[in-house]
Amino acid sequence: MYEEIEIDQEEGSASGYMTSTKDEQIGNIMSSWGDCISSPDEVTSFIKSKFESFAILNNINVCEGHRGEGIGTELLESFINEAYDSDIIVLEADILEAQDEGFDLQQWYEDNGFVTISHLDETSPIMVFPEEAGEELKDYILGLTAKATEDFELGM
Repeated sequence: MYEEIEIDQEEGSASGYMTSTKDEQIGNIMSSWGDCISSPDEVTSFIKSKFESFAILNNINVCEGHRGEGIGTELLESFINEAYDSDIIVLEADILEAQDEGFDLQQWYEDNGFVTISHLDETSPIMVFPEEAGEELKDYILGLTAKATEDFELGM
């Protein structure tokens, strides 16, 4: 089950896809996050045990002349509605991408129900929707990180 999601409006667009957690794509994504997640294989197994499907939000773009009019929120809501079969929606937010002055992209996603679960680097938070699933995944990742730190300190 792989389905592209493309939402095009005159004022902006959103794109991504949804697929099954049984698809190898989830493992590829976790592997690409290997620097910020201590055990990508364990996180992949956890996701597969908890969720049947997921969506990746690749991009939301609002034309400059229409920013601040609620178009981004409308596009995000449309994407979430299109990804209705997905248990979780994941994105890597590029917070250094050109934004209007004073606009905090990460905070905007959080205000719309996403949870920051980790960071690829200081400019790329990994975020999950809905909030409950994001918190559960974040807690799991933090637990793995704490265990890895403890094992390292014990010389294991």
